[in-house]
Amino acid sequence: MVITTLSLQNFTLIIAGAINLIMSILVFSRGVKHSKINLYFSLFTFFGFLWAISLLFSKSLFFGLAAEISYRTAYLAAIGIAMALFYFSYNFPYKNKNLNIYYQLFIVSLAIIISVLGYSKVHIIDFYNGANASNWFVDYYKPFYAFYSLFFLYIIFSGMYFLISKLKNIDIFLKRQIIIFLITFIIGLIIGAYFNLWLPYMENWRYEFAGPICAVFMNVYVFNLIFPKQEK
Repeated sequence: MVITTLSLQNFTLIIAGAINLIMSILVFSRGVKHSKINLYFSLFTFFGFLWAISLLFSKSLFFGLAAEISYRTAYLAAIGIAMALFYFSYNFPYKNKNLNIYYQLFIVSLAIIISVLGYSKVHIIDFYNGANASNWFVDYYKPFYAFYSLFFLYIIFSGMYFLISKLKNIDIFLKRQIIIFLITFIIGLIIGAYFNLWLPYMENWRYEFAGPICAVFMNVYVFNLIFPKQEK
């Protein structure tokens, strides 16, 4: 297993992964048993770490099978990010309604099925990489890729809906914080969807590093919202 010389893109993925992992550990260490906000944020940042590191390995490893598994894992991590963000948004700063248990079972089951299928030919038909971008190619099964993308976006937009629906029932200070969170949320979604969903679909894999590093800015902002307020 040979690792190529680290490029600037790979360094950004390392930085994004490291920052997410540190935040995940710090928030998890504060306690998750009695705080769903802590639990889902620690999961959110852990999957952010997995996303960045999986992309790093897929770009850096010459051994084809390891690179392919890493690349497929990045798609599993993205679903994990969406689901963790969905539940974080539902619980932050409080729950304003109860989610139907059957609805939750449906979306969680669908997320698991999609993640499992992500390691099959139903998702990626052919994969091969090389020392440079001209040798990199992924052949997707387009109907599944479209379904995966729609599910991912549905979960993300549902999380945004939870936050927006709470704006009218909170004080001015917290409302301002959530609005800033929503702005970073939307920016992260646009950049991630463009560089990590749309461009790969169009057979351009040069800029996949942009999604994880951009998402870190949103994660750091949310971390600053919740971490200082936790009791030691």
